[in-house]
Order: sequence, then structure tokens, then C-alpha cells
Amino acid sequence: MKKIVKMAMLAASVFVFSSCGEPTFDSSNELESIKAMGEAMDGDTKKAKEFGFAYAKLKMQGKVKEMDGKTADEIIEMAK
Repeated sequence: MKKIVKMAMLAASVFVFSSCGEPTFDSSNELESIKAMGEAMDGDTKKAKEFGFAYAKLKMQGKVKEMDGKTADEIIEMAK
């Protein structure tokens, strides 16, 4: 019985911690990452433009792997 309770608590904690926070960039699946990040911006067109330009700049510089695991705000800062 203890084992079942521990497993249930572990599963619940994994769900809670994996579903919070902003989406991050995944260099192995760029398009899905960009789509998720765009949806998280909730219509903030200024931030979306900044992210688009930052992504394009870093991609042209060959820094896709360096963006891996970064949020949109972190990618914008990297491009500055």
C-alpha cells in the first residue's frame, strides 16, 4: 500500500513540475518549439516581433544549439 501511495505522489509531482513555466526552445524540434512559444505570448505582438528577429539573427549566426532550453526572453537577450 505504501508503494502505491509513493508512486501516486511521485506521478503527481512530476505532472506539477513539468507543466509549469514558459515553454523553452528545443533545437531538435524547432518549428514546434517556436509555435509553443508564440502561443505562450498571448497576442503580445511586440514581444513576438522581438523573438522573431532574435531567432532569425541567432539562426543565421549558427547558434541554434546555444538556444536549446532557453525561453523566448532568454533568446531575445542572447541576440542583443
